[in-house]
Amino acid sequence: MTNFIVVDVKTRYYVDLSVIPGRNWEWLDPFDVDDVQGKCLLPCHLFRGKTLAISRCVEHGLVLPVFKNLVTFSSSSKHRALHFSCLQNVYSDVVNERRWISSVVARGVLEVDVSLRPHWAGNVDTDEVHGNCFLPYHLFRSKTLVKLCLGTDTSVGKLPPDVSLPALKSLFIDNIVFEDQDLCDVLLPGCPVLEEFTVVHQTDYYPHRLSSRSLKKLTVFYDFVYELDDGSIMSFDTPSLVSLVYTDYALSAYPLVNLGSSLLEAKLDLSYCKEKIKRPDLSGDVTIGLFQVKVLGVLGYKGTAKELQHLKSFLAGTECIPKLRVEFPEDDILEAYVQNLDLSLDTVDVICRYVEEGLDLPVFKNLVKLSFGSYKERESIEMASENPEVVVAPVVENGGAKPSSKGKEEQSLESELSKKLEITEDAKEENNEEEEGSKAETSTTTKKKKKNKSKKKPQQTDPPTIPVVKLFPSGDFPEGEIQQYKDDNLWRTTSEEKRELERLHKPIYNSVRQAAEVHRQVRKYVRSIVKPGMLMTDICETLEDTVRKLISENGLKAGIAFPTGCSLNWVAAHWTPNSGDKTVLQYDDVMKLDFGTHIDGHIVDCAFTVAFNPMYDPLLAASREATYTGIKEAGIDVRLCDIGAAIQEVMESYEVEINGKVFPVKSIRNLNGHSIGPYQIHAGKSVPIVKGGEQTKMEEGEFYAIETFGSTGKGLVREDLECSHYMKNFDAGHVPLRLPRAKQLLATINNNFSTLAFCRRYLDRIGETKYLMALKNLCDAGIVQPYPPLCDVKGSYVSQYEHTILLRPTCKEVVSKGDDY
Repeated sequence: MTNFIVVDVKTRYYVDLSVIPGRNWEWLDPFDVDDVQGKCLLPCHLFRGKTLAISRCVEHGLVLPVFKNLVTFSSSSKHRALHFSCLQNVYSDVVNERRWISSVVARGVLEVDVSLRPHWAGNVDTDEVHGNCFLPYHLFRSKTLVKLCLGTDTSVGKLPPDVSLPALKSLFIDNIVFEDQDLCDVLLPGCPVLEEFTVVHQTDYYPHRLSSRSLKKLTVFYDFVYELDDGSIMSFDTPSLVSLVYTDYALSAYPLVNLGSSLLEAKLDLSYCKEKIKRPDLSGDVTIGLFQVKVLGVLGYKGTAKELQHLKSFLAGTECIPKLRVEFPEDDILEAYVQNLDLSLDTVDVICRYVEEGLDLPVFKNLVKLSFGSYKERESIEMASENPEVVVAPVVENGGAKPSSKGKEEQSLESELSKKLEITEDAKEENNEEEEGSKAETSTTTKKKKKNKSKKKPQQTDPPTIPVVKLFPSGDFPEGEIQQYKDDNLWRTTSEEKRELERLHKPIYNSVRQAAEVHRQVRKYVRSIVKPGMLMTDICETLEDTVRKLISENGLKAGIAFPTGCSLNWVAAHWTPNSGDKTVLQYDDVMKLDFGTHIDGHIVDCAFTVAFNPMYDPLLAASREATYTGIKEAGIDVRLCDIGAAIQEVMESYEVEINGKVFPVKSIRNLNGHSIGPYQIHAGKSVPIVKGGEQTKMEEGEFYAIETFGSTGKGLVREDLECSHYMKNFDAGHVPLRLPRAKQLLATINNNFSTLAFCRRYLDRIGETKYLMALKNLCDAGIVQPYPPLCDVKGSYVSQYEHTILLRPTCKEVVSKGDDY
């Protein structure tokens, strides 16, 4: 039996067992194909247990149901990727693997990650026409392939001579042996737009020449000392390179080094192997095109006496020491060739050997910054010197490191170097400080003042991954939009008593502002990526995963406040996809994105509407302007019914033309804004969006979600569709439960959500299974409240906008306000 494809029958997609009657369950190595977020086609994470082996089907040319159901890409798929790992035992496995990959590539796959692990060495005779190659010919003729990863520890044989990958931008080679330099002469020339290339070799026969005109990022990791000899060489011909990471042994020669003039960052880790190469070529070609290095990083520094001696020899032997200054201003960085160069201590050791022999290394003539330290904690030394005798030595300030006992010789050496150490922040600052200290010239021990160099403000990544708390090291988060009270409350603006009251509540305000900053950054990112054709599940999970990262999710202390609402068209609220939902966002859809964040239970509730078709713009404008009106009218001692009347007047002044028919925009009369309390999204007060309603007044210190819904339908919603939202009742007391499963589920809800809203996807995410009966039991007992989707008449369209406001003692703060709305 050929153990070729392994499919886990526990996953969402599985093969029809009828195609393999009589086959047994077997323990097999997994066959991985990523299925996450629509990327793939077959189950990715196989359970540790018995899996189903499908054989002979591919061997006999049969089309498996798995291909029909899973290896099919719709035009709306955002990611199309194949991740394939195969342990090949016999030649027929290679034939099967080639045929399977060819079928996937023919369907326009974008990413392929293939890991071959044959049990033999040498070539394989599998294709008389296109050469003896483990991989199929079609893989190297794909017009859609963007990313290709090949591994591991094998020879793929002879590549076809006419390789053509016109869309490939990223290539990863992991211990793959190519015949006759096929990598350099066939594969790389066939990738005209390749931008990122990583090659790893810890075995023999690795490439000695890398050439690509389009390459921007190159990572080379070679570690096979047994093949080294005095004839070992390496060449680079990458004139467009921006980033270089090169790990290798110092070789005998570098015949061709062409890195162009665009290189901005370089990291070198060159080890010295005196047993294999007696004389590495470092006097000239060690420059490796780094003609204007301004920042030198030495990796792996441990502070030993030998390392200090090498650094002393290395730095003292160059011409850069008298010219050392601080790092160039940011505006000048792009004007130079290379600003960042990292060298391992092995590299420094190699270079020092030649410095000691009197060789000059012109690569460092423009050096302006030297940094070295351990890989985890890298310390930086910035130097400025007019004295050629100045020697730069390391200063280790790793607070967690224990001081080691040193011998007298080591202490003497470090003491000598420390006396000669001259550290400065900026040459200009030093000059100014010398002028300021001119009045004390008679003193020979004048100490120069050191100004703290202003640190560059951390910037968020794209996509955002850095927790917001790290972007604001001070712990103070930005205020929202401030609006002054009016009329009878205008006095609050200047009241010292009210200002003091605000200072007492500053920790609470800061928590809400942190949650609001997370909301702003997440929605900015989501608005930039949402496109027609995306699965609604993918949109929600991307948004929620980003929230978890940015808010540093921590149980009930920080996280998501309620499920992401992504209601479409006539569905106004409370809809989010359950697991397995295949709803796809369309161009003509109107989607309401309503999500919340919280810190210590202080909730920010904010929503907006996405519509790609511009004919819906008046509908969106109606609810957006109505929300702004509600915020403007809100304030301490304002009656809730008055806010509703003002909202309705603005909302119903709009009309929208859809497909040639004009519809008046109506406020949905049975939907409202609401007050917010700690761990309580609906804290008791409702803010209507039509006239009438409660006569209750708003009070100082309260939080409100001002939200409005504009509809082209009846302006009245009803419960419909499958329920996904649930929330434990805030005032639920002890209710005896008979079902043990219901008790267990309630404990899970208390531990993970408390009184915050949740959805079925969240229960699935934390590992709950077969919980629907128990959940119904909790709802029937009144402990948990279901919130089914709220829908207007079918065929209508609803828009929504929402902000969270805080009625501070001195002013009104729209905490969730951002540049977008």
